[in-house]
Amino acid sequence: MLIRKYAGYAAVLLIAVTGCKKSSDFLDAKVPSDLNEETVFADSARTMNFLNRMYTQVQHSSLPVNYLGVPTDVCTDNGEVSYTGSGQAGVMYNNGSFTPANCPFNGMWNDCYANIRRANRYLSKLPVVPLSKGLKDRTEGEAKFLRTWYYFLLWRTYGGVPIVPLLQLTDELNLPRNSYQDVVDYMLKSLDDAAVLLPFDHESQDYGRATKGACLALKSRILLYAASPLYNGEGISTLSGFEAAKAFVQSPKDANRWVLARDAAQAVINLNKYSLYTDNSQPGYGYYKTFLTRVNNEMIFCFMNAPGRSLEFLFLPKSRAPQSNVSFVFPTQTMVDAFPMANGLPITDPASGYDEKDPYAGREPRFRYSILTNGTVWRNNSGTYSAISTYFMAPNDGMGSDPNGYATRFGAYVRKMLDENVTGNQGSTEHNYPLIRYAEILLNLAEAENEIAAAPTEAVFQPIRDIRRRAGIAAGADGNYGIPVTADKAQMRAFILNERRIELCFEGHRFWDNRRTKTADQFEGSPGGMPFYATKITGSAGNWLYEKIEAEKRFFRPEMYYVPLPQGQINVETNLVQNPGW
Repeated sequence: MLIRKYAGYAAVLLIAVTGCKKSSDFLDAKVPSDLNEETVFADSARTMNFLNRMYTQVQHSSLPVNYLGVPTDVCTDNGEVSYTGSGQAGVMYNNGSFTPANCPFNGMWNDCYANIRRANRYLSKLPVVPLSKGLKDRTEGEAKFLRTWYYFLLWRTYGGVPIVPLLQLTDELNLPRNSYQDVVDYMLKSLDDAAVLLPFDHESQDYGRATKGACLALKSRILLYAASPLYNGEGISTLSGFEAAKAFVQSPKDANRWVLARDAAQAVINLNKYSLYTDNSQPGYGYYKTFLTRVNNEMIFCFMNAPGRSLEFLFLPKSRAPQSNVSFVFPTQTMVDAFPMANGLPITDPASGYDEKDPYAGREPRFRYSILTNGTVWRNNSGTYSAISTYFMAPNDGMGSDPNGYATRFGAYVRKMLDENVTGNQGSTEHNYPLIRYAEILLNLAEAENEIAAAPTEAVFQPIRDIRRRAGIAAGADGNYGIPVTADKAQMRAFILNERRIELCFEGHRFWDNRRTKTADQFEGSPGGMPFYATKITGSAGNWLYEKIEAEKRFFRPEMYYVPLPQGQINVETNLVQNPGW
């Protein structure tokens, strides 16, 4: 999150201490020599820039700009990384070849603990910083929220992690892991403390900073995760080392956790501050504009990138980006097939109207705004508009190809969050990277309500109706937007998980949803290799032929439900216990 008011200084205020290394230096050696602890916290602007530095990595593991180098969706059934080298993060994860020493998530540990220590340092200096009482209170709330955010990223990734004492700023960490439930309790209290200090809204120059709503929304996510099977007493107990690590990867089973999750989601809704960004002047247009409108009531916490074309550069095919560029993420065929038809019915339903000979016709609006398919008209590098081709240049090579020579192995490209009038080297747009948005809260509520009741109730259906109405799906004669209101609890659970997959695709949720619900082994691979399919497209405009072919196999083993702690940390911090199976 780049806070415009103070962005000029944020890049230079980099604390050298990390989560595992001892350091007596206050600032990175590259920053100006006159900046030290005394001079920074004696100056109001530098004090604020110190705080701003903590915002610059809040997007970790959700978006392309992070330690993975790719969105976490490519490590799921949602996406595929374009690079095929054995050392690429997505490739390593999908073929199961990583170890605790080279796990793609290893960068998370140091980065999060570095920001936690920044927050602790800021909080320890608040009594002496030259800020007004009001600004001290507000920034105390921001620092507490940000510290909790980084603990959340660690907890979500590893389970129970060490909670660092406020004044432990430069010594080696070497603390034992706190239990899973200890970290939950710590985060919830910290968010309550922060919420008291934070406003509902900020002035325009400070838009994007933490708010009361962000605190309540993060509580909703934390409690939903804590209620989910993997963490709510139903871990993978057959793994080696499970008993030794049990307290760090789950809490004792308690059905009441779903009630807490329900109430937390409802608390956000009851603020009456947030709503779905809706504009159905074209079906689903509000969904499209949500990610391209800097200020809107759906975004509860977001990473505000400067206007530009960063995502267009990353996701568009080579014919719509600089010639040196390669589109580095593709949607999988199962991601394409997850979207229903415009009537809300899944493509597997005979009543849906799906035609496998014309598979992209008649799909619901979110499909168009999330997946870029063969024949989509887009601005090209010459500034005019023409159709994008993902058809197969060689009939038998198993690779789709854009005319300019770069392949999509699954027959489609990512469209989510892209501006159709911008290419990778022309035009500019506002990108509002979602970290928590209101649609997620509605889905949290629906999921929790479904788990509480013996069978799905109106409290389950209404939040999904709201989401599908905004998406531009037809209400239908029954007014249920294709929602299977006669489904039983298990069927509705699967439906809600798929609705999360569609609505939140490429926003960093699918990886964690597959794990917390213990469904990754159904969707992401198997020990012997699970086939993943692509659409082979041949023929010509007006006469395209579509054929499903096997594109690759993916591997998933039970221990992959847990991310291993970095081996480097285990080696130097002897109090740490490794996660099960690793």
